Amino acid sequence: MEAQKTLGRVKARPRIRDRVVAEIVEVLIETAGSAHQDVVIQRIASRRGEPATDNLAQEVVGRFEAHLKARRRRGSPLM
Repeated sequence: MEAQKTLGRVKARPRIRDRVVAEIVEVLIETAGSAHQDVVIQRIASRRGEPATDNLAQEVVGRFEAHLKARRRRGSPLM
């Protein structure tokens, strides 16, 4: 498990196998868990060194929605 240090404690975070979802989670961690999807898409594009196109937006939003749907189905925490 990957760990994240929070207020002097280490909080375990499960590994996310989907690369796009992992990128989304990293951006959300950087923004204290709250960012509009346009900000998330822009940051992912910037990290990849590519423009924030409609195709990228569709990929990011679609993969995140699929991730949440699968987690709900399994009764797992969303993140």
